[in-house]
Amino acid sequence: MRMRSPRTRAGGLVAVAALALACAGCGGGGDAAGTGAAATPSQTDAKASACVPSGHGPATGKPIPVGAIVEKTGGPGVPQATAAAAAYYDCVNANGGIHGRPIKFLQFDSAYNPQKAGQGADHLIDDEGVVAFAGTSSFLDCLVNGSTYRSKGIYSLAGVAGPPECNNNTNIAAVDNGLADWVGAVQYAVEAQGAKRIALVVAKAGTIGDAIVAADTAYAKAHGAEIVKVDKIDNGLKDATSVVLDVASAHPDAVVVNTLQQDAIAILKAAQSQGLTQSPKWVCLSLCYSDNLPKVLGSGWKGLPIQTPFQPVDAQTPDNLLYRQVMAKYAPSAPLDPFSQGGFLAARIFTQALLGIDGPITRASAGKALKDVSGFRSDELCGPWHFGAGAITSQRVVKMTEDGFELASDCKPVPGAS
Repeated sequence: MRMRSPRTRAGGLVAVAALALACAGCGGGGDAAGTGAAATPSQTDAKASACVPSGHGPATGKPIPVGAIVEKTGGPGVPQATAAAAAYYDCVNANGGIHGRPIKFLQFDSAYNPQKAGQGADHLIDDEGVVAFAGTSSFLDCLVNGSTYRSKGIYSLAGVAGPPECNNNTNIAAVDNGLADWVGAVQYAVEAQGAKRIALVVAKAGTIGDAIVAADTAYAKAHGAEIVKVDKIDNGLKDATSVVLDVASAHPDAVVVNTLQQDAIAILKAAQSQGLTQSPKWVCLSLCYSDNLPKVLGSGWKGLPIQTPFQPVDAQTPDNLLYRQVMAKYAPSAPLDPFSQGGFLAARIFTQALLGIDGPITRASAGKALKDVSGFRSDELCGPWHFGAGAITSQRVVKMTEDGFELASDCKPVPGAS
């Protein structure tokens, strides 16, 4: 593996590390909702062989190397997205592969370290010869390795959105759109809850935290509302009650919680203990959303609206049923949440791109196939997806029920998300 100086990557490691905190802990740990129970095969009628159209036996040809950068250790992250991508590739390989060739999915753990993330990309590109990256779940990767991908002509499709600074890189795309996530929750508070005075609870996250506040403030101002309070919190919140009381002191009509998963749950539980579940109203982003959230929060939060770019995790639609089937069979310990849905979709999009290649599968042909993806449709998504920034411009809102979720708002376009 080639080693490089930490100063050779664009943006600077200190800035990258700060930006990476934007979703630190989204996958959660301990008793947070990220530890949700996986689906069992009996919960779905989908067939795992639908991962590829052939449905033949195990692929036995020459492996196709595909890479992913993921934060599994060294700090919080969302490795469930890459785990879901790996599960999908396992399904592909068990059912004929790419014209008989299996995908060799090579994951590199950055350990939440920018220098190691850069070394990982070099190793996968130069030593392992990956033809593309598809299934990455790293908030360091696009900032650290974006210039490398462009200079080496390699393309990357991530299962989760990175910082907005990455949107101008033509070699990188994500299934999700961070801007639509941030604004979509405030949009719901204004349009569905009638909020005029909105409070934000936002994770401290370098420039991303500031970008969230700026985007939400601009939307509120343009739609007759105002942001009356912003509480920026540290990862691993120690005193959720103080945050809740501080927010409530501004007398908001609604509170939008845009924090790390375990922190969002702590805030919601503190609000319940203070008798504040109904007034003000609350909206949670997909960071706090996973399959077992009703069990974690209890019936006191029945009806809680949660913004998400995908289907409810328990939806009985064909692609979501396939997602649950694949996760149950190949990644039974991974949580069912929007991050694993994103990783599943990244692998599905990439698989279909490879299947469309007529001729040798090389870095050049795989990159072209991925770059040319346009009009990809899935019932998980609100509309056709294309490779590039701003592919997802609509959001759903689900409401928590006694033991699951139901749609509250289906595929609402988010202004300014494109």
